[in-house]
Amino acid sequence: MRNPEQKALTVLADALPAGVEIVQDERTDVAGVTINVPGHTPILVDLAWAGAGFPRDIERALTKISGNRKALVITAEAMSEGAQRILGEQGIAWASADGAANLVLGTIWVVKDPKRSPRPRGRGAVNWTNSLATIAETVLNRARLRDDTYDGILVPSVGQLSSESYRSAGSVSNALTTFDREGWTQKVGSRRGRSAIRQLVAPGPMLDAWAAHEAVVHEQVAEYHSLTRDPIQLGLAIASEFEAAVFSGRFAADRLAPFSTEIGVIRCYLPDEMTLRAREDRLRRIGLTLAPGAGRLKVLWAGPHIVQQSRTVDGFRLASPVRTYADLLRESSRGEEAAAHLRETAIGF
Repeated sequence: MRNPEQKALTVLADALPAGVEIVQDERTDVAGVTINVPGHTPILVDLAWAGAGFPRDIERALTKISGNRKALVITAEAMSEGAQRILGEQGIAWASADGAANLVLGTIWVVKDPKRSPRPRGRGAVNWTNSLATIAETVLNRARLRDDTYDGILVPSVGQLSSESYRSAGSVSNALTTFDREGWTQKVGSRRGRSAIRQLVAPGPMLDAWAAHEAVVHEQVAEYHSLTRDPIQLGLAIASEFEAAVFSGRFAADRLAPFSTEIGVIRCYLPDEMTLRAREDRLRRIGLTLAPGAGRLKVLWAGPHIVQQSRTVDGFRLASPVRTYADLLRESSRGEEAAAHLRETAIGF
């Protein structure tokens, strides 16, 4: 799959009741469709895709609508609470790839909450696994490297991706097949097989899908309290004690693309080979105490790819812009704003 309009069609089709037919017209700026409900008047709809489904994505999608049909439906990977509020205030129907929907269209009344009723995997949906997500993150992190020979973004070889993602060559080959099917990557030139040359042709939709998945994945996080109120001093103390500590969230974002006026909680990854006892002892040594739900520091275990793909800025090892972007989306609406700024400034797609 496909371009955003086709993805929007798939999400809408998955949300509608069985027996309802969707007919697409020929416009390309927005997917104009007719919804045919047996025995009822056809419903004319303008259908738009809003990426990851955050407020800024909704606003961007609405500005692109040029149709004048009677109804409007916005679709996305996952609709944030802020986005749902905006759409609700304007009476706009919506559906998302995670199975949620609020569709009131003529005789159609569909309200779905996947948190209450798990939804089977829909047609064309990506079956995200830890391995697939790690490989996708690695591809997206490499998207800054362009290849002039093919006038685009060259995807690293299977061997390179395997080394940088710490996943097997077989897992990488399977992941690339999935990315090809989604329309995010495509083979170029005449080479075939596991060493085939690929381009990343849809980095934006791929980032939307991966970040939406990462934003809802359950995290194992430990929170710590510190008497140090200055985030820079606290960050320096952590960096001096843990050479491989990788900072993310607002702390990292303000070094990659300054935006936040206040950094409340520091988000930090520590290598997953470190034992819990060793971590606790070293954190206590710099004055940090365990404080579930009320800490100044959030500690997570870092897979080796997060450490390997980090970089040092101003003396701090920072998570990649792509990882930082996904972590910002886990925060409040201000986190969404910071994420949008980071994406525009440091990611570029």
